[in-house]
Amino acid sequence: MDLGNNKNIKDFLDNIIIHIKNKDVHKEVKMEFESHILEIVYEFIDNGLSEEKAIEEAIKRMGDAKKIGERLNKVHKPRPDYVTILLTIGLLSIGVLTMYSLMKNDLVSKGMIYKNLLSAILGGVVGICIYKFDYRKIKKYSYHMYLLMIVLLLIDKILNPNTYGINTISNSILLPSTMIFLISLSGIIQLLDLSKIKNIMILIILSIIPMFTLMAIPNATMVLFYIFTVNIIFFMSKPPKKYKLGVIAIELLGIITVFLKILTTPHLTDRLLAFMPGLFRNMFNHSGTYIQTESMKLLDNATLFGQNIGQSNLSISMLRTDLIFTAIAYSLGWIMAIVSLVVIVAFLVRNFVLVFKVKDNFGKLVTASIVSMLSLQSIATILYSLGLSPLTFGMPFISSGGTNIFTNCIMIGILSSVYRRKSLVTV
Repeated sequence: MDLGNNKNIKDFLDNIIIHIKNKDVHKEVKMEFESHILEIVYEFIDNGLSEEKAIEEAIKRMGDAKKIGERLNKVHKPRPDYVTILLTIGLLSIGVLTMYSLMKNDLVSKGMIYKNLLSAILGGVVGICIYKFDYRKIKKYSYHMYLLMIVLLLIDKILNPNTYGINTISNSILLPSTMIFLISLSGIIQLLDLSKIKNIMILIILSIIPMFTLMAIPNATMVLFYIFTVNIIFFMSKPPKKYKLGVIAIELLGIITVFLKILTTPHLTDRLLAFMPGLFRNMFNHSGTYIQTESMKLLDNATLFGQNIGQSNLSISMLRTDLIFTAIAYSLGWIMAIVSLVVIVAFLVRNFVLVFKVKDNFGKLVTASIVSMLSLQSIATILYSLGLSPLTFGMPFISSGGTNIFTNCIMIGILSSVYRRKSLVTV
């Protein structure tokens, strides 16, 4: 008895969804109402009604299809997260204002400001397109995205030479490539049956490969960001206890790899030793980091309303990227620096709350990955300016850098796509 294909039931369901403008929910609404109708039908059949009469009575009990559809249309009306969008615009505005302040002191060119604005506009346009796209559809392509990213980075590594130990092209796509790895793994976790030890081992191997790929660029900061974030999405996927041993193995291997890279890279070793206790610094005849010492000098002399930054011993590239918080505090003043901190905290808290509102497991992991990466970028950069961390990457939407601004805007587009469908699950 295949009641699911009954014409009367199908017509009733079609009359409901025709009034729901949000096509993303059509399949879920159909399945939900079909399930309710069939439950009632079987109840009537058990009470002695014929199949045809049972279906008729079940549909009658459900109510008017038009009224149901109009009510559901209001419930499922897609809305972007306006708070996150406004906070993002606020961060971008702070970035433009900071660049303009640096430009007045001949530290940044107009072209750099235009580049940042163009990246934000292009990222916003792409983000809007992503917002309208149902992110759940990419889960089945998780393996494809993962392999494509590996191949592209390997080709880039072979074709592009290193400059002072850094592959300049790979370094510029460091953030987007890391995000693609994390989103791919979020989908792969959902596609694998983690109750089987074979699949756990596959996932552990797939998690380790990007770590070494990122180290080949190299960028120790992003590797640590990746390790931290991949552990978050692993534990949010509620793995079996035996799986946690694999996560610990990833952590240890990752940390060991990062430290080995640091010890073989002079400027990274210098940065690490600066944060060691005095005894260790004395053993290596190391006094501290010059960059952060200069940063602290600027912060000590910062005023409430800002002043001309003039000629600084810090490089221009550092002030507009890694030390952007120092530039804000000195050139725009402590009041603007505090405003920036408030906006950043509000932005991160807002998106952290979003993680727990998403019902779809894949969407929850993708959201957690994005929020983690945005948080780590912000926290590390601020602490670096204050001399409290050896890690830095640049502040999202504020630090100069076309590719990173573009990528962060796309990340907001993905968050908005998830938020639009936060009450839905993959059907």
